[in-house]
Amino acid sequence: MHKKRILKLFALIIIVLSSGLSLKAQNPQETAEMYNWAIKNYKQDLNAAIDTLERFEEASTMLLESGELEGQVKEQMEMLREKSHKYLPSLYYKSAVTLYKQMRTDMAIDRFERTIEIAKQYNNEAVVKKAQNLLPKLYFKSASEAMNMMNYQKAIENYNKAINYDPDWANAYLKKALAYQKEDNEAQMIATLGQAMKVAEKVDDDKTLQQAQTLAQTYYWQKGANNISNSQNEEALNAFQKALEIDSTNPRAYYYITLAKNKLFKYTEAIQDAEKALKLLGENGDKEEKAMLWLQMGIAYGSLGKTEQGCEYLKKAEYGKTASKAKKEQDSFGCSY
Repeated sequence: MHKKRILKLFALIIIVLSSGLSLKAQNPQETAEMYNWAIKNYKQDLNAAIDTLERFEEASTMLLESGELEGQVKEQMEMLREKSHKYLPSLYYKSAVTLYKQMRTDMAIDRFERTIEIAKQYNNEAVVKKAQNLLPKLYFKSASEAMNMMNYQKAIENYNKAINYDPDWANAYLKKALAYQKEDNEAQMIATLGQAMKVAEKVDDDKTLQQAQTLAQTYYWQKGANNISNSQNEEALNAFQKALEIDSTNPRAYYYITLAKNKLFKYTEAIQDAEKALKLLGENGDKEEKAMLWLQMGIAYGSLGKTEQGCEYLKKAEYGKTASKAKKEQDSFGCSY
């Protein structure tokens, strides 16, 4: 037992003894004094009051079950028990909130969980509801702290607990997906991102929806790019198509599809997908992205034997980072300058 805990226990014993109470009530009067002391002193020592009320609960239960109490004494003891049942959940809640304000996150979680147990035991639905409203935030905070400490397994566990209390918290799913990403668990990351997007759509959380879509698409784009680097063009196309399924309004998703189809000699389809992307970009769209698409269209037209059209697009692609590649392709197709 830690030194601080021992000192706290000694302090509690001294408080109880100095108030005229024994740790084990011998009679109804001593048992009632436990209740009275707790109610009188809970503002000064909340945890000691909770401990004393719990001992009162045990002692009063034993006395009432013994059959020795009769008449007015029995009625008074039952009345005190009813009052205790109202106080205990509230005192537990106050104790949990204190820990929460002190930023002692994991201790606060344990106390809130205990608060719910006590509140349910004594049918205090108001306290149950208040504790359940705060617990997901605490589990989320604990998970975030675990992420900062690179304890990803604990983070996942606590994001799950937050979700159990609040199944419609889209951001909790998103953060859990990031924890899976840190663990290199790609399958769980993608599955959890799917849940994040589904919940975000349900609750109209556009910010989280966009973040989840971006994360998932980026994953598939990177996977597809790696496939292309390894000449795995069919696998690349599959990855890019999955990215497109996530958000078919993203022009870049069509660009990657165009790139993969050119690698697979599906030039006509590549041109069609590039045109879709250009339409999504519009007249005022990013010129760098347009140049990337014009480059792929130039390659596709040139590969189909339509050199004139191919060279026109390759000339248009001479912009920014795409310029040098566009010129090389012009040389390969014999474009005149």
